[in-house]
Amino acid sequence: MFSDAEFEEACASLENPNFEGWEFFVESKGVTIYRNYRESSGLYEYKVIGTMEGVTPDVCAKVYVDLDYRKQWDSYVSELREITEDEKTGIYWNVNYPFPLSNRDFLGQTFFPTYMHYYDNPKGLIPTWLINWAAKTGVPAFLDSMTKACMGYKEYQEKKITQH
Repeated sequence: MFSDAEFEEACASLENPNFEGWEFFVESKGVTIYRNYRESSGLYEYKVIGTMEGVTPDVCAKVYVDLDYRKQWDSYVSELREITEDEKTGIYWNVNYPFPLSNRDFLGQTFFPTYMHYYDNPKGLIPTWLINWAAKTGVPAFLDSMTKACMGYKEYQEKKITQH
């Protein structure tokens, strides 16, 4: 969970990104990735900045949280569903990572505002070259898939309406 101050800082960084302490990592398809080494874990955290051309924030948010549509376009989704416990609703998401990584389970809350700060400890002895490859290719590939999904969302919605 993140605080209101962290959310406000994330929003402010969209207007005036702060990369102090972060090193440039890679740029691809209009997306720039920076990384910051965390001595406490021996791992990097990543900051991704970019633009999805032709995509409005409203459509992007809808595509990201439309679970049925996400199952169609996101190849990393192994399982994705809404869950309810003690009158609280959330999302269970099983992410299908490529070999040699294991799948991961995530739980999310279904309310806004949204700010995502992912930090994943893969555990085990994963070669640095593999982690670098995943960060350099995986993030741009995901954003490319999401951009295509955003561009096709209107058509998806129209088909969904005519089928009901």
